[in-house]
Amino acid sequence: MIKFIFDRKYQNVEGASYYLTDFVSSPTLREIYDNKVMVLLGNRVFESTCKDIPQMYTPQEIEDIFRYQEMQYTIEDAKYKIEEHADWNDLTEEEEEILRKHAPEIAQDFLDNQDMNVGDTYIWDSILEAYIKQLKAGELK
Repeated sequence: MIKFIFDRKYQNVEGASYYLTDFVSSPTLREIYDNKVMVLLGNRVFESTCKDIPQMYTPQEIEDIFRYQEMQYTIEDAKYKIEEHADWNDLTEEEEEILRKHAPEIAQDFLDNQDMNVGDTYIWDSILEAYIKQLKAGELK
């Protein structure tokens, strides 16, 4: 039996014998769908087939899990962007820490402002410039 691991960061999960980053022997979508897989949903890892997921969770639970995981990744992206902008704007450690405390809000602003016609970098830059402006004006604590 082939096992796959679904994890955006492709971290090693004990017992997994296949990683999606191995493109030489990448499975077809049919193989992924039909075979048993190791699936990471939220904080829960289970062995199943992809076609079992709709029977295990309601559509709303699947959506909630997806949105939760999306937010966690976006918060990590926000922290990276904060560090990057802290360097560019010569922010102090204290100022950078204040921005880090607001990472969930910054991440939500990014998700709310995503637009297929606008590059992600421009959106991140615009959001962080606004937060830095608030920080410098003393409006952000």
